[in-house]
Amino acid sequence: MTIDLFADIPSEVVHHSDSSKDPVNKLAKKVWSEWCLLTQRDDSRKVNQKVVAAIKSAFSGGLEEDAVLEATRGAARTAPRPKDKDDVRRLTAAISTASVRKVALAALREDLPVIPRESAKENLTLKEIAAILETSQRSWTDRDIEAASILMSYTEEELIQAADATGIALKERAVFPAEVLRYGKSKVKPKVTSARNSYSAGEIESARTEGIDFFSDKDADRAYNKGVNLGLIRKFHNLAPEGYWREVQKLMKSGDKSHDDVYSMLEEKFAGWHPSIREPISGSKGRK
Repeated sequence: MTIDLFADIPSEVVHHSDSSKDPVNKLAKKVWSEWCLLTQRDDSRKVNQKVVAAIKSAFSGGLEEDAVLEATRGAARTAPRPKDKDDVRRLTAAISTASVRKVALAALREDLPVIPRESAKENLTLKEIAAILETSQRSWTDRDIEAASILMSYTEEELIQAADATGIALKERAVFPAEVLRYGKSKVKPKVTSARNSYSAGEIESARTEGIDFFSDKDADRAYNKGVNLGLIRKFHNLAPEGYWREVQKLMKSGDKSHDDVYSMLEEKFAGWHPSIREPISGSKGRK
């Protein structure tokens, strides 16, 4: 015989871990429902817990509900991440990471088409685009970020061809996403073995730039993207006192501060040293 312990209690009084009043869970349900509708999923009944965690992180960082929903709509217009069978990483990253959110919002402003869950699994990532174009994401402007959201739909071969055409038009090897959209349709024969390869080129360049903290040194980063000789950049970068760039990196990652803000904060600690006191880099083009 089965006894129903709640037989005499009105159903509306019984609560089974009701989280509807929790703002994080409440918004997570709304976000997941919209995400499933936009990306043509059929599992909207059970919210993915990674989405809940991302929203919690966003709330703790001061992001409001409308901004989370806007990021959701933008994320649906960016490419699904490789090897992400659940197709939630592009959503959670847009909600919890400011740089990825910029890309999602750019895609929304451009009114790019929504990409369903099962589509475009081989689309390029931002990291791959940056490697092919040989410029750093950190040096991209808002226009470049918007352009990159469009370049994600290119195949690797198409982007290599467009980057080569842009480089020829501008007489530069390192090019930016916005430049590729403008000049990349020039007629140029695709190279059978282009040096622009998102994997081998990236590995070689990583070894050559070892010891230079481009994230912390904005002037070194700018010089690199202009094609200045790496030996000159390394000497220029190493003019800083020992431990300086490590402190810059720590402060940059701990809050939403600009390079100039952090440099000013560290002047007293490093006896008045500031990156601006260095003589500007001048030297040959071409990285050797």
